[in-house]
Amino acid sequence: MTIKKAAHPIDRAGIGLAVVSGLLLTAAFPKWDLGWAAMPALVPLLFAVRRLRPADAFRLGFVAGTAHYLSLLYWLVHTMNVYGQLPLFLCVPILFLLGLLVGPIVSLSVPNLCYF
Repeated sequence: MTIKKAAHPIDRAGIGLAVVSGLLLTAAFPKWDLGWAAMPALVPLLFAVRRLRPADAFRLGFVAGTAHYLSLLYWLVHTMNVYGQLPLFLCVPILFLLGLLVGPIVSLSVPNLCYF
């Protein structure tokens, strides 16, 4: 049984909700210690993907995961610069590459959620 979804394009509001969701996930970690933010963190993402096709939901999940990991792993720039003695102009792109690499971790579960 296949479920047909109406094709709604990804808009700026959906991208914004995905970024907010990723930042709320980061807020639940120890530096900010807002543990209560972990439970409602995915609610903005769920609102963004509720009428999207699974492929578009995957893309928004990728945005949320990338925003989460970029804001969570910011300290790697300092660590690579000080202890690895890499120049700063190399540390920042490495952080972005790492964020793009681990961003799909969040996006793998999102296409299944767009049917609810």
